[in-house]
Amino acid sequence: MRGATPPRALLLALALGTPFAARATEESWSCQVSPPEREVVTEPESGARTVFVTTSAADDSNLYFHDRSWIADGSLLVFYSDRAGRRDLFGYVEATGEIVRIGPPDDPGGAPLDAVTCSRRGSIVYAIRGRDVLALTVDLAVQTSSPTRASVRARQVCAVPKNGGLRSALNESSDGRLLALGLTDPDRPGTNRIAAIEVETGKVSTVTEVQFPVSHVQFSWTRPDLVLFARTYPEGDRVPERAEPGSEPHARLWLADLSGKPAWPVFWQKPGELVTHECWWTEDRFTFCGGHRPHESHLKVYDLKSGRISILGAGSWRPEASAEEITKRAWWHASGSPDGRWAAADTFHGDVVLFDAATAEERPLSRGHRVFGSNGAHPHVGWAPSSDRVVYASNVRGNPDVVVTGVPAGWR
Repeated sequence: MRGATPPRALLLALALGTPFAARATEESWSCQVSPPEREVVTEPESGARTVFVTTSAADDSNLYFHDRSWIADGSLLVFYSDRAGRRDLFGYVEATGEIVRIGPPDDPGGAPLDAVTCSRRGSIVYAIRGRDVLALTVDLAVQTSSPTRASVRARQVCAVPKNGGLRSALNESSDGRLLALGLTDPDRPGTNRIAAIEVETGKVSTVTEVQFPVSHVQFSWTRPDLVLFARTYPEGDRVPERAEPGSEPHARLWLADLSGKPAWPVFWQKPGELVTHECWWTEDRFTFCGGHRPHESHLKVYDLKSGRISILGAGSWRPEASAEEITKRAWWHASGSPDGRWAAADTFHGDVVLFDAATAEERPLSRGHRVFGSNGAHPHVGWAPSSDRVVYASNVRGNPDVVVTGVPAGWR
């Protein structure tokens, strides 16, 4: 099973032969606001409160697990949906349950918002629309007796030239000054570039260039100069994340910084070792999933200061077990809470589990949001800024829905 599909902006035309063009253009629009459709249930095992944010027949999905899905104060959750006839960006108002279309409502021929992440600060959402990198400020006037009023002010950070293609979504640095973006170079086949965009000026610089495909580009949560990214290996490999015996040496995890020196691998995988779906965490750590035996995958933590790898959430493996049995406890996407208290992980069966960062105690939160072996959306579980709830995708209604589950108060 490969990693998640890159954002639709992968098809966006870009060219690296000329610099990005800075722009100061701004525009604004009023947002369409729809009534709530949420449904609240209580989890039978954990007792947690789960909110099905979306319950329509549309395909709705949360942002990727390492992207920020909420604006900084947690009042608005953003997600993708095709409910308007194409995949575009929407928001969920936590206080009322209303659904807000964040993109311009009367723009049938325009490009949708994509490659999205929320800022650590304020009510800013970063996105790419067509050729433009945008900083979107979402203004909400939540009403108690009438529909919420919502509007967007969009500032063009920079414009990107044509040709080429995106290899990642936007990702904000820990100090909020930069956005990272992975790009291909159409003039040099095989060359990939990680760019850093200054949010205030639109100036773009190159963090690193490598001769292999990149993905999952992420600024460190604590160091504003450090970027983690994934190397994608040839499609001929049975599992691109796993270094099969006899294949070329694999190092999925790479680092680069703003010093201008070449990017470097975090560590080289042993033959047969799975390494996948990395995500920065607190204290110069990041989580990832992996194991050494068929279908085995633990939730692991890499400590950048010591270089040590520890297992926070153990998977399971038995030589006689089937893939379906082993993957009931094979973690695939994992992310840590912003306060460092928890790590969340999901499985191919759509189970969402929390692990206590101090004790490694396992706390099942919600189960059964995906059928093993199906094409249903993976949960891609991510965290709210307040560390008290997670967001993920569920297929239990027959099509992907966005779901939020709170960490039970007794656990916290």
